[in-house]
Amino acid sequence: MDLVAALRRSADLDPDREQGAHRAWANSVLPPGYEVARDQREATYLALVTSATSLPQLSERSAQSGLDAADQWLVHLYEASADVPSTDLTSRQIPLAGGLPTVVGPRGLVSVGTRSDVVQAGHPVSYYEGSSYQQRTLYTDALVMGRLQDLLIDAVDSEVEHAARATPDRRRIFRLERDFLVFRRSYLRATFGRGFRPALILRTWQRHADTHGRVQILKDDLTELSRQVQTFETETTNAILGLIATIGLPLATGLAIWAGLPDAGVKSLWQTLVPVGAVIVTLVAAVPALRRLTLNAFKRRHRGE
Repeated sequence: MDLVAALRRSADLDPDREQGAHRAWANSVLPPGYEVARDQREATYLALVTSATSLPQLSERSAQSGLDAADQWLVHLYEASADVPSTDLTSRQIPLAGGLPTVVGPRGLVSVGTRSDVVQAGHPVSYYEGSSYQQRTLYTDALVMGRLQDLLIDAVDSEVEHAARATPDRRRIFRLERDFLVFRRSYLRATFGRGFRPALILRTWQRHADTHGRVQILKDDLTELSRQVQTFETETTNAILGLIATIGLPLATGLAIWAGLPDAGVKSLWQTLVPVGAVIVTLVAAVPALRRLTLNAFKRRHRGE
């Protein structure tokens, strides 16, 4: 029970819980210069539990649920940071070295030893010493990779949201698409060579974290955002051409009329330009694309000043 309490303390990083005591404790055990990110409220943890004798039953209620002692411990440890246990053991359980019952998911990885941890004759270390070594190295690497993928997906998702709210920028979208492509072909395709169990841990993590589903949503959002930017640029280009025509055609017509007047002078020039200007203003106000383009130009100039 003390172990469960320790896991709950380390996993609960809510800054409002106990005036941030759990978050402060987590920051205190990190290396110098590191701290828990502000938007992180739950830790990912890894636990290996063994017993010198047979595993004890946790409670009569757990025993009545039909779970054996090992499964009871798996559920209890994995859900240490949750208020209400809801783990689906069937979909989350995987086989690890030595047949250790193991549960994997976005909360982390929990293994429970089902036989006594003894030092066998001719062996310098106990049976579970090898299991704990695997957990400290390869299994931890698999969890770190899965968590890193989640963080990168969150980062790209945030950038896409900012880009969608900002003024359409083709170069910004291009950089996002390039970074997203690098992520898909590097971090998302990362493997552990012939390491079957670390790869199994990572795949199980991805399935329950819906990693590939979130990546597909990001891909669709970037495609839609790119389409909108292209449409915006096309409309802007057409509006610029329309604005040139709106200004140039009446102005050229007015100047041609003025040049043909018998008394062409400064006074008659102004008398010609005034109605030409009125026509240009009317056309700009009447055509939405030209009106938007003109207003945006004045706004950019005002921001620049």
